[in-house]
This record gives sequence, structure tokens and C-alpha cells, in this order.
Amino acid sequence: MDLKISKKRLIRLFTIVLLVINIVVAIFIFVDIEIIKAPKTEVFVNILEVTSEEIILETTIKMSNPNSFEVSFNELILKTSTRDNKKIGEISFDEGKIPSSKTKTFYSKDKIFFQEEGDFSIIKNKITGKIGVSFLGFIKKTIPLEVSVIASVKEIIDSLDIPDIDMELGFENITKDGIEFTANIEIFNPTKIEFGIDEFSIIARTEENEKVGSLVIFGDIVGPEESATFTSKGSLNYNALDSNKIIFTLNGIARGKIGGLEKKIDISTDAELIIPDISEFIFKNQPIEFQIPVQFKLRLRGIVSKVGFNIYNPSQIPLEGRDLKCCIYRQDRNKKTLLGEAEMESCTIAPLERICVKSEIVIPYRTFLFSGSIRFLPDWIILNINGHFSIAGTRQEFPISLNAYVDPTLFRYKPPI
Repeated sequence: MDLKISKKRLIRLFTIVLLVINIVVAIFIFVDIEIIKAPKTEVFVNILEVTSEEIILETTIKMSNPNSFEVSFNELILKTSTRDNKKIGEISFDEGKIPSSKTKTFYSKDKIFFQEEGDFSIIKNKITGKIGVSFLGFIKKTIPLEVSVIASVKEIIDSLDIPDIDMELGFENITKDGIEFTANIEIFNPTKIEFGIDEFSIIARTEENEKVGSLVIFGDIVGPEESATFTSKGSLNYNALDSNKIIFTLNGIARGKIGGLEKKIDISTDAELIIPDISEFIFKNQPIEFQIPVQFKLRLRGIVSKVGFNIYNPSQIPLEGRDLKCCIYRQDRNKKTLLGEAEMESCTIAPLERICVKSEIVIPYRTFLFSGSIRFLPDWIILNINGHFSIAGTRQEFPISLNAYVDPTLFRYKPPI
């Protein structure tokens, strides 16, 4: 009888001890659950691509469980909005569990289309959800989760690549308005954003920084990853010919628009052209015509020579004759003797006009008759006119030297010239 009582007491005691142990363990677990830590949540937002119409957004969420027990998550939602809180996207993730001291990664890739309204300079991303833990099916603990991160679209726009630009130039012709040149501008847009170009301005300057011309070229739309070519003609004033080379500077503004944000990119480049010899322009179509009419008269003071210099300008530009000088020689076989000389006035010849510059040289009889060898009359009388021609108003010039042969008698055989 006593033995049976002792066994019952022992069982009761053992049961009480187990109950106390369970209660103590439960208390410790409950306390541990009560101090549950929210998972360490890292959100990485990367703007993969920006076009004129949309943004491709990549979001990576890493949740690390720092607790000594497994936690669950549910109602995990990624909400995307503009800077002024206009909702533009929402993604829900399936519920799940994160073991103790483990990490779970969530990934999403979404397209966000630009709308007419909304400030897209900043894209705001908010992660919300609930983190929970349960024990023995009746002990539950839940804490809210909220993490925010932003992505700057403005920074992406500010870092856009500058369009590639190439400028080719060439001289065309000289006209009454100046020196014509052609500008060929090629632009490549390396971005995925459409750019609009209002206009280009080209300023031409000499090496001394003197402005000698300008040109405005109207722009157009340059599509994403496309090229566009713009061509136009301009003119330089004649002062450009006084320089060895002309420096052309191009400036313009490319405008791109993304989600209501406008990006302005300054475009600039330089190119140089070497000034060619003006004779290449002047003699491009037909040569200048020169004639040297002469008249000799016998007077008491000697032989009076009236020499004319007849010039026709076939070009569209005014020409100027400078440092003109007329000389008269007698030629006796291989001997050439100067008989007289005179300066001629400078002259300006208008386009498609003809002028005649005159001069008079008096040759004393003694000089004419006794400057040769043993003969009174020479084989030939030579008239020479030399000087320089240039475009009126410029310093660049080209030399000329013209000879005319006059027979001193009409009845004597002459050796070939």
C-alpha cells in the first residue's frame, strides 16, 4: 500500500517538474520572441536604361534574419512613386520564411512609363510588409517592416553622353559678297534619348581673332542612337584673305526631355581652313584679259611713247592693280637695253568691267639711236608692264609681268622671237 502511494507521488512530482521546466522554457522563448529584431533589409535600386518614354528599373531586396529563430514575412509590397508622390508602380512578393541567420533575396525588373503629370526627377521606392514569428502554435509576434530608397533620374540625365560632332568645311568660290564656304555638320546621338537641336552658329575668325564671317544653320530632331547631317553655305569677307588660315568655331545646344525634365547639352567644336592663293579663285573659270596698246610719235624732244594698259575683269569680285610700272627696251640680237620707264597709277577694276591705264614715256633720240650696237634701229622694241593684282581691300596679291613686242619697221625681215 505504501509502495503504491510512493509511486503516485513520484509520478506527480515528475509531472510537476516537467511542467515547471516547460513553463520556464516557454517564458524564455516568449521573452526572446518579445525582443524580436526586424530583419536587416537592404534595397538596391538601379536605373538600367532611360529613354524618352520609359525607365527600366532594377530593384534588389536583401533581407537578413539576425534572430536566433526563423521568421516569416507576408504582405511584402514594393511601391514606386514620383517625387510628388504620384504612384507609378506596385509589385507584390509571395509570403515566405527566413531561417535564423540566413538571407533571402528578392529581385524585380520593371518598366515605368513617363506620364504627362508627375515630377520624375526622383523615383521613390518603399518596401512595406509584416515580419512574424510563432511558437507552439499559440505564441505569435508580428512587427511591421518599412524601408524607403530613392533613385535620382536627374543624375542620370545630367550624366548623359555628349553627342559626337564632326564638322567639314571647304571653300567654294569668290563672289562680290565674299568668299563662299560650305559647312557640313554630322551629329551622332549615342544616347537612348531623342535630342532636339534648335540651331548651330558658326563664327569664323583669323589667327589674330578678327571676325571675318558667321553662319547660322537650323537644326532638327536627332533620334536615339541615330545620326543626322546638316549642310549650309556661308561667306567670309575679303579680309579673310589676309590671314594664312581661318578658324571656324561651332556652337549649339542639344535638348533632351525625360519625364518632364529637360537636359541641355552644349555642343562645340573647331575646325581650320588654310587660305589658298587667290589666283586659284580668280582664274578658276576664265583668265583676266590684258592688252597693251602703244603709240609712238616723233617730236622735237624725242620719241613720245603713249602706252595703255587695258584690263578686263571677268570675275564677280573687284580687283586692284598695284605697283604698276611700264618699261621700254630695245633688243639687238641678244642685247636688251632700257630706253625709258614710268610708274603707272593704281587702278580698281569692277566685276565684269574693263579699264585702261595710260602712261607716257619720252625717249630721247640719242638714247634710242645709240644705245644699241652699231645699228640705229633695233630688232624689236619691247614694252614690259609688271606689278601686282589683288582683291580690292586685301593684302594678298599675285604678281604679273607682261611683254609686248613692237616692230620698229614694217619692211625688214626679223628673226623669230
